[in-house]
Amino acid sequence: MKGVDDLREAILNCEGHLLVTGGPGAGKTTVALYKALKCIADGRLQGGQRVLFLSFARATVARIVEAARRELSRDALRLIDIDTYHGFAWRLIRSHSYLTNGQQPKLLPPADIAALFADVPEELHAEELERLWLEEGLIGFDLFPVEAERILRECRRLGQVYSSKFPIIIIDEFQDTSAEQYAMIRALSTNSQIIALADPDQRIYDFAGADPKRIGEFIEVYHPQIVDLSGRNHRSGGTDIAQFGNDVLTGANRGQTYNHVKVKCFALGKGRASPEFALKAEVISAMKRLISNGDPWSLAILVPTQAMMLSTAKYLSSDSDGLPTISHQVHVDQEGPCLAAAIIAGLLERGTPQELFERLLGQLRTHVRGRKGRRSNPSQADLGFAVSISDLTQVAEIKKKDQRLTVEACARVANACAGLALTGAPEEDWRQVIELLRAEGEPRISKVADDARYIRLLRRGSVLRERLNELWRQFGDYRGARTAVEIALAQLHLSNNTEEVRGIHVMTLHKSKGKEYDEVILFEGAYQGRYIFGTTETDIARARLVLRVGVTRARSRSTILTPNGNLRCILL
Repeated sequence: MKGVDDLREAILNCEGHLLVTGGPGAGKTTVALYKALKCIADGRLQGGQRVLFLSFARATVARIVEAARRELSRDALRLIDIDTYHGFAWRLIRSHSYLTNGQQPKLLPPADIAALFADVPEELHAEELERLWLEEGLIGFDLFPVEAERILRECRRLGQVYSSKFPIIIIDEFQDTSAEQYAMIRALSTNSQIIALADPDQRIYDFAGADPKRIGEFIEVYHPQIVDLSGRNHRSGGTDIAQFGNDVLTGANRGQTYNHVKVKCFALGKGRASPEFALKAEVISAMKRLISNGDPWSLAILVPTQAMMLSTAKYLSSDSDGLPTISHQVHVDQEGPCLAAAIIAGLLERGTPQELFERLLGQLRTHVRGRKGRRSNPSQADLGFAVSISDLTQVAEIKKKDQRLTVEACARVANACAGLALTGAPEEDWRQVIELLRAEGEPRISKVADDARYIRLLRRGSVLRERLNELWRQFGDYRGARTAVEIALAQLHLSNNTEEVRGIHVMTLHKSKGKEYDEVILFEGAYQGRYIFGTTETDIARARLVLRVGVTRARSRSTILTPNGNLRCILL
């Protein structure tokens, strides 16, 4: 505890509710962990009691777990539950939903919800989610905090038990909580001390229910002691990254020079004068800097949109520009890859050509409806295809040329898979199926192969890989592969990945929230994929928040790429 300043001492000694504010890297998480350690050391936890630490994304939780391992002893770690909102709510629902719903819950993954709701008006989504849960026992992520709150509120004794179990609850990224998540926290904390960690200037999830009034509501209800850690910077200490992040909120960055944030303008030509070439050259320069340090390193490439992320990843994988290919990970939305994984598993399960054909058509229908997620509707052509094949007995009557070509391609894939010589090595057999899909060249089938590139379920030691190996040893084939994929995907959605971040990662600016990298490169397009969406003051204010989040993911250096001339971003 040596070296802790007065503000942190105030946090450590506070016995009531707390609101700790501060910018990126201010040390909110670390001081909260020290607060938990002090409570443990002071004997505040009795038998069976634990400190609960909740955050949003799995990556954020992984960072908190890493910090906890660094700061706390093993004995102290055993007394802290660190989880996502979804992970905690799922544990509660899985154990106690019989009290309110009377049935065992079955997870409805985001990809399946996207497929189900592809042609359902958005205003009916909540009602349909509720119906699926109450009538069929299928529950989606959006309903997790709602049902968890319902259980805690309606089963008062159980709510008291949980509140007693967690006398201290730490809430990370509090500014991003939705109304439903906040209601769950209130139901959970009837007798608990709440420590809310917040940065109002990192609230970039308004579209997901975050409300600028949330912090005010917390102050009004809980009357917390407020401690402001603004001005402190531990993530990128010794740099002016945090200063740039704060300056961009007010426009004070314009005309200023920073040592660790570089704004570079690129040309709008072709070949070696193209924006993509400029990005790749910048990535190679960053790699040389990072590698020269001799330590493990990480670099993030952040772009405004999903489409730009995919095109950037494709360019980095090519050497047609005379520069080497660059190995990287792409953080795509998982709906398309998850539905593609289900298709591949269905083709691995074997069967007659007709059985595989019907299975493939049914799963392809789900894929075209849900691969874009709930933020983007499928095309009318894809919706029409999905309707046409909804009744397999009528498939032979399909007249539209594009639909007919897809059906014929499915028949060829089914025939090829029925005669495929499987090896018993899951990675190799998985790859064989993908190559069959890719070789068809038919657009809807090709999209399945494209999406499958972003599924990493077969890494060494993974649940799916081990299960597929077990199926082969038991049966000499992959019967049960679809169930194995379903289980693996459920774990993917709900587990907390604690692997250290290494290498190059390509993602959208929004997906970078809560993550940390040694260096960050922000890249916008010339006409599409701009930092600013729209022209209103609200659009510009939102872009300032997002740009600040992206830049401050870096520990040592951020580079911002923007077009030159009149297309240069107005925030820079």
